[in-house]
Amino acid sequence: MALIPYADPLNAPKEVRELLGVLPDLHVFRMVGQAPTLFGPWLSLGGAILASLELDPVLRELAILQVACTVGCEYERLQHAAIAAGVGATSEQVTLLTTSCESRDEDAVNRAFTPAQRAVIGFTDQVAGHGRASEEEVAVLREHLSDRCVVELLLVIGHYLGIALLAETVRLDLDEPAQMAVVDLAVGTTNNER
Repeated sequence: MALIPYADPLNAPKEVRELLGVLPDLHVFRMVGQAPTLFGPWLSLGGAILASLELDPVLRELAILQVACTVGCEYERLQHAAIAAGVGATSEQVTLLTTSCESRDEDAVNRAFTPAQRAVIGFTDQVAGHGRASEEEVAVLREHLSDRCVVELLLVIGHYLGIALLAETVRLDLDEPAQMAVVDLAVGTTNNER
């Protein structure tokens, strides 16, 4: 059971109630709804991350799964394993990133992931686990990604690290995976804004 009560859609401020009315019914949304002045901007950032990046969606999801593994966030792992599969990650890749970080078979990792994917995973682990990557990790990543994508990746890591810390600290109750519902909503909202 969560340590802080979830926002009650019936008694929440109007702007929170309206947003909760269009979102999938997930505990993470109802928890962030407790911060009404941040809820809309936080959703906008999350929507942009899911719908508007130059960074490849598979790389984005591999990074999010690595954040979940590094932090030990089951909530994030559960939700994003389904999204990773939905954007094209293989079942082997998802399985490798949803098992313990310490017990990964390096030979299996080398077979399952491209050099660019391995660079993203290693970089993400360093940033999420140590607060920054080494100069060498940045240089390796820049061999595979544009500078824009490196910055986007750092913002993805930061956003999902924040969600993982929130989920773990308040003990978010697990939800059934929303599959692609959140991504579809973000893409639909982005397309409607154009």
